[in-house]
Amino acid sequence: MSNSEFFGFEGYDEEDVQVDVDRYEKMVRAGNSAFFDLAAVENIYYHYLRRNEVPKALKLIDYALGIHPGSADLYYKRASTLFELGKYEKAKKQVLLALSLNPFDLDYIFLHSEILNQSGQYDTAILELEKAATFATEPEEVFFQMGTIAQLSAEYADAEKFFNRAIDANPELLDAVFELGYCYEYQQRFEDAIKLYERVLNQHPFSHFAWLNLGLIREQAGQFEKAIDAFDFALAIRDDFVPAYCAKGNVLLEIDRISEALKAYLDSTAIAKPDHGTMVNIAICYERMGNYHEALRYYSRCIDHAPEFAETWVRMGTFLYNHEKFMESISYFRKAVEKDEQHFDARFGLARAEFRLGNHVTAWEELEVAISIDPHDPEMWETWATMLREEGDTSGAIQFLRKGMQFNSDNAILYYQCSAYEFVAGRHGRAMTLLENALLMDAENCEVLFEIEPALREIPRVRETIRLFQKENC
Repeated sequence: MSNSEFFGFEGYDEEDVQVDVDRYEKMVRAGNSAFFDLAAVENIYYHYLRRNEVPKALKLIDYALGIHPGSADLYYKRASTLFELGKYEKAKKQVLLALSLNPFDLDYIFLHSEILNQSGQYDTAILELEKAATFATEPEEVFFQMGTIAQLSAEYADAEKFFNRAIDANPELLDAVFELGYCYEYQQRFEDAIKLYERVLNQHPFSHFAWLNLGLIREQAGQFEKAIDAFDFALAIRDDFVPAYCAKGNVLLEIDRISEALKAYLDSTAIAKPDHGTMVNIAICYERMGNYHEALRYYSRCIDHAPEFAETWVRMGTFLYNHEKFMESISYFRKAVEKDEQHFDARFGLARAEFRLGNHVTAWEELEVAISIDPHDPEMWETWATMLREEGDTSGAIQFLRKGMQFNSDNAILYYQCSAYEFVAGRHGRAMTLLENALLMDAENCEVLFEIEPALREIPRVRETIRLFQKENC
């Protein structure tokens, strides 16, 4: 993110300001003084922010205050700049100076409330805003700010109340409606959010943002087909709406309609340059469709696009591992570890690849690191035990699974897997105990046992035990 975006500045006509900038910088180089009106100062200030030259912007404000010591706006600019840099105490002093000159300016009050909130003074921030609502000509703006502050502090009940007050004051304030919907989303109150967006669409049927948000909520509620319909409505209203294409692709990918998902993602890339997440999803689509070369091309593009992210290298490593290119995958997993030594998937990927190459000592070392990072990942225990079993080490697989169950005592799959291996090892008493524990936790997934060891289906005692547990759960 550029500092121009970071400071909330969206573009500026450089040609219009260059004369002011040149004059100011010539003055600085010469060590002279000159008069700049506030409009020129503002031009130069945003010029520096646009170019990520924040120290120069602050130095400019210092100089300008020498010329315009009574300018509240200059104190406000200094405060907002310091706030974005995380210097909250210094920012607070400057915004209070701005407020001493103009106590009724809502921008100053809003910034003060944000500084208070970031400093852990949520209640004080809300109290200041309540006061502002009594004199604001558009109180819905103040209520909206209160909702935003509450949301940032995870005070969702308060946020809901404030956004509703904003909507009551101005029913056309769709930003407040959308933020209220996000509050419901954070609390997983999906039905409330759906009803909210349906009310909005009754009044604003051509709001593509409302259709998008409705689709996103329906996706989270597991209503995938209805989510797709909502995204299609958004695209029917605006056919260049990239977020709707990507959201539609995400749902289609989730429900394994891979070719349709790929089309949605590619449609989005015809409109705008794809972001990192979209490129990853395109690569995943190609991989699942068996198009090795296109998948490899897009995973490579992901690395070129975001080489600083460990996850990017892990994805390429995992892709190569899945295609049994174990040696090649190791270099990508190691690159990921260079980026993030505590990246679980990178460490576990290294362990698996080294194991497949027969480097068992190195593999176990990497596995121990992965376990130390996240011992509560059941898939790790399942996968490694399966690899040990494939190598003929059933006893080692059982021992490993029992260790995994200490960290994942409520994971039925580990119990089913360990039960199957105990049967193979001839320890039927232990196997039955594990099977009964697994059935108590999750009788519906008992087929896992037979997927691991199909021959167990022929054991009458196993079939009868499963039948009894399933009958009890009916």
